[in-house]
Amino acid sequence: MTTTTATPGASSTGTLTAQGLGSGLDITSLVSQLVSAEGDPQKTLLTHEQNQITAQISALGALSSALSTLRSSVEKLNLASAFTGLQATSGSQDLFTATAASNAAKGQYQVTVDRLAQAHKLVSGVVASGQTFGGSAGDSLTLTVNGKSVAVDLSQGQTLAEIAGAVNSAADNPGITATLINAGSGQQALVLTSDETGSANQIDVTENTASGASLSLTTANRDASGNALTDLSQLDAQATIDGVTVISSTNQIDNAIDGVTLSLASADPASPTTLTVGADTGSVSSAISSFVNNYNALVGAVSSLSGYQGQGATQPVFFGDSMTRIMSNQLVSELGSSVSGASGRFQTLADIGITTSSDGTLTLDSDKLTQALSTDASAVGSLFSSSQGYATQLDKILSSYVGAGGIIQNRTDGLKSSLDNITNQQNQLSQRLADLQTRYTAEFNAMDTLVGQLTTTSNFLTQQLANLPGAANSNSSKSNG
Repeated sequence: MTTTTATPGASSTGTLTAQGLGSGLDITSLVSQLVSAEGDPQKTLLTHEQNQITAQISALGALSSALSTLRSSVEKLNLASAFTGLQATSGSQDLFTATAASNAAKGQYQVTVDRLAQAHKLVSGVVASGQTFGGSAGDSLTLTVNGKSVAVDLSQGQTLAEIAGAVNSAADNPGITATLINAGSGQQALVLTSDETGSANQIDVTENTASGASLSLTTANRDASGNALTDLSQLDAQATIDGVTVISSTNQIDNAIDGVTLSLASADPASPTTLTVGADTGSVSSAISSFVNNYNALVGAVSSLSGYQGQGATQPVFFGDSMTRIMSNQLVSELGSSVSGASGRFQTLADIGITTSSDGTLTLDSDKLTQALSTDASAVGSLFSSSQGYATQLDKILSSYVGAGGIIQNRTDGLKSSLDNITNQQNQLSQRLADLQTRYTAEFNAMDTLVGQLTTTSNFLTQQLANLPGAANSNSSKSNG
């Protein structure tokens, strides 16, 4: 058996060490060393494999991210509509801005913003804050906008604040906001403002009071010269396009020019400006520039994950890996070819200002691209989005890697399965080593018990032999001799 004894030379309160009573061996330490000798090499091997697989999964994630980003750029260029978009440009965005739909016609137009749309506004006379209106049975105030009305009961006599509160809280409010202006010295005025602009949304007032004070509501709107607005039709916005007057209830004018929306910002009847509707080269140029940048980012990612890092350096995860080499070759081959069947004057990327540098990245000549788009945007579009176009073919290549069930997903799934298998092996190894430790401990304890028993027996026999008759004389004779 084993026992726990104080280490020789240690105090009674010192560290305790498990030793065999019979053998004197540190059985716990001995068993631990034997188990480690058995398990450590396998643990090291499994941990190394686990780290390698984890690094590959991480690298595949980085590669997939770069490929997916590039694919998003390619998908945008794979739409013919991306190259047929139009843009509307205002000669003065202080006066108006404009947008163009795909059905707009290219051209130039002279636009004058004569006036902006206004929300009808009524203001009462200035009265003391405690002044009441109405006070007789049946007294009321009815406000109507675009055929819908709200009635305010004045039978109890209402102050301006009470009238404003009643208007704003009414469930059937037709689109009116009531506010108060404090004029000082306890004086107030009520302002009623239509929630929508334009003459169709003007406020009509019916004040039905038997006697007493009147609200004396009057139009507060002003024209561009600052004069009181007497013609409420001028609540509508007005613009002149190539000499034709256009009216709108809001400051947005839709389809006065087919496919074009004008957003009026300020009025200046004396300052006509030019509206130009033309090809949207800016967004196309931006999309192509994004494609170039994302392709270059992929080249950088592939280089860091698989490129040779020099003699003596630690090589990256996919160094010598066939997948990245094949993928790179496919992309380079596609970008270096001409597009068969492309309509127009452009057949290669170099024709529109995109060339390949010595490190495999693409270089974009923005001026040459702008010139190509200005010359024939549809031909540039054909270069990318035709059946044999770059975007069409690149999308096929990229989708085989990052599409559903693609190469990277399948490879990642396989690695994750291997990782799960390693985890199972680690768990099995841990259990086997635990069982081995239990067995070794039991065996050494049994040995220690046997040694202890033999030692006890030996000591007993020695003692008994010493006590046999004649043993003393024998010992004495030996001493005398």
